[in-house]
Parts: sequence; C-alpha cells; structure tokens
Amino acid sequence: QHITKMANREIMVIGRDILFKDFTFQGFSPHGKYDFESIILANSQYIKREKAEINFEFKQPIAYTAIINLDDRKIFAYTRSKQDKNYKEKRFQGKFSIGLGGHIDKKDNNESNPIKASRDRELKEEVRILGYSEEPQLLGYINDDSNDVGKVHFGLLYYLPTDARTISPLDKEIEKCKFYNYKRLENMINNHDNEDRANHSFKLQNVEGWTKIAIKPIADLLNHVGTF
Repeated sequence: QHITKMANREIMVIGRDILFKDFTFQGFSPHGKYDFESIILANSQYIKREKAEINFEFKQPIAYTAIINLDDRKIFAYTRSKQDKNYKEKRFQGKFSIGLGGHIDKKDNNESNPIKASRDRELKEEVRILGYSEEPQLLGYINDDSNDVGKVHFGLLYYLPTDARTISPLDKEIEKCKFYNYKRLENMINNHDNEDRANHSFKLQNVEGWTKIAIKPIADLLNHVGTF
C-alpha cells in the first residue's frame, strides 16, 4: 500500500528541452552562472511519480540541502538505511550522503516557491537541528546524466549554515549520522585509499552520486570564504 501511494504521488517535473534550452551542463553549475530555479518555477508541471521515473523527457527537480557547522567548519553526513521497512527506495539504500531532500510534491505548490517549501518540509521531516540555523542558501545545480536515476532528476544544491554540533534523525531512513571536518570528508569521498578511521564500513562505492558532485563546491565554499 505504501509503495502504491508513492507511485501515485504527483511530483514536480520540467521538460528537459525547456530546462536546457539555453544552457546545459554535466556535474555542477554555480547559481550565479545560470538561473535554473526561475526556469523551473515558470515552466514546471506535476505528473505521477511512477511515470516520471521512466520518462527521460522530464527532469524531477530536487532541493538537495547540505548542513554546515559555521564555527567548526564541518559538514553533516549520514548513511541511509539498508532495510526495506525503513527506506523503500532500493536504489539509495545504504548510501552515504551529505544532502537532505526529496521530490517536490503537488501539495508544496500551495506556497509561493514550491522548491523552497519542499526543501523546508523535507528538513523538518528528516532531522532535528539542535542549534541556531540560518536560511538555506542556493549554491548551484547538479545534473548527472551518466545513469538512469540521474537522467530523470535535477538537483538544486543548498547549504544551510548552523552553529549546531548535534543533529538528531527524525526519520528511520537515516541509519547513522555525524558531522565531518570538510577537508577530511572531501578526501574520504575523492580518494579510494582514504578510509574513515572511525567508521570502517565506509566504502567509496556506497557514496551517493550527487554527494560526489556536491562535495567540491561545498568544500570550495568553506576553503575560500573561510570563517562565515
């Protein structure tokens, strides 16, 4: 019944030809280079998720939010549950991720900006941030057409500045989580030989694809901006 409900959900999509009419890219593109958010808001529609997942003519926008500790310059990361009862999306079970988010539901369309409404809703549903947090900022966009999952999704990469040192999962989808030093995390994700000493179960092949793309612009932000 739960799977049927997910399939019947109407989610936001945008035609690939509209989204990439004037500019296309693979990997990451900074927000200041091209404003995909405005294109999505002006041209989106809602269709059933089961159809969207197999139709390469559409992209499903996803607000993908990374949480950054301002003082310690650490990035929140987590591992998704491997159990069906906790997390139904088999394609991402057991994956290591720095991004929180999900599909933009039709109910989010009641707000002036459904992308931001979905972003804030997903954050509230998934974690409790034990500290002060600022408004998430749009860093850029993620596009990865190298696999069938990536071909139907489009990421809006946000970062949420916070002074929190502890984040509690509110959803069983998150199996374990903690803050990582951003340089260490970047090395873990980029270098095959660098294993997380505190967590020997970390394996590079289990890192979520968008996390591999997002880690560099987020690390660059922390590295170049310095103290917020």
